[in-house]
Amino acid sequence: MDLRQTKPIIITALIASMFPLVFGSYTYLESPQGILLYTPVAGHPHPKGTPAFPIGVVVGLAVLFLLSLLFVGQGGIAACIARSSSSKVRVKFFCKIAVTTLIASIAGAVIYAMLSQ
Repeated sequence: MDLRQTKPIIITALIASMFPLVFGSYTYLESPQGILLYTPVAGHPHPKGTPAFPIGVVVGLAVLFLLSLLFVGQGGIAACIARSSSSKVRVKFFCKIAVTTLIASIAGAVIYAMLSQ
């Protein structure tokens, strides 16, 4: 792999790893008291919400995973359709970036699961 292909893949991996953290931060800023994931008991004056940051990170990882699966599928379809060698090179590059995003989302989910225990 030449250096021209390495730089975009590294940038894609960085963006993919930052997306869940940004989404978690946004979720926390929107509701710092937490997100209520259950129906509170009647007469209970202060229901306790689930922390918003972990929920945002998990949702961000799920969105990233689904988008990367979509990109990998599109890359596979484009690889079947591509006829010329230059378009096949571009499709291969697109598939590398999509797989990098997929790996980053799975790795993020594994790291988050290990840290939250």
